[in-house]
Amino acid sequence: LQYRNIQTGVLTDVRAMAFTIKDDATDRPVYLVNVSRDITERKRSEEALLQESNFSRAALDSLTALFYMYDDQGRFIRWNEYFTTVTGYTGEELARMTPLDVVVKSERALLKQTMEKVLSTKHVSAELSILCKDGSVKPHFLTGNLIEFENKQCVIGMGIDITERIKTETKLQQTLESLRKAVGTTIQVLVSAVEARDPY
Repeated sequence: LQYRNIQTGVLTDVRAMAFTIKDDATDRPVYLVNVSRDITERKRSEEALLQESNFSRAALDSLTALFYMYDDQGRFIRWNEYFTTVTGYTGEELARMTPLDVVVKSERALLKQTMEKVLSTKHVSAELSILCKDGSVKPHFLTGNLIEFENKQCVIGMGIDITERIKTETKLQQTLESLRKAVGTTIQVLVSAVEARDPY
């Protein structure tokens, strides 16, 4: 509730409680008593926390990287919009899933080892392939940090798409292999030419 000061016009947030006092003889209410407590500071604190929460949510949703948190049961409890966009899973679906559900089957053993490792090292990272709802696969560099949240151990982390890096590395490897073959062929030609000129 809010009460307005009659003299100043200022509104004050209050918590009010009302009760009646009855006449002992007739048991009829004779007084209405109202007790109010100023909760202005509490309301300000709640509003500040809400603003901070909204800011944090907006900041996480603005990231062009995966953000996630899972609890001590391995269940996702936080994620950003980019996570749902990339994977194709809805928030309701992610709430029923674990990190093992969003990587390719061949890498789940590695992820499980990584999830166990973070409990002792408190920080881990790994390159894993994200399995999206539509079946597509997207390689990511993932991190995990052990934290305490709501009195239980949780892991918070981020993921960066490394598809382009892998493409570049593959192309570079192919170029180096082509150069190696070209150099090998050139050397063979030169050796053959020398041997043809001077067979002895």
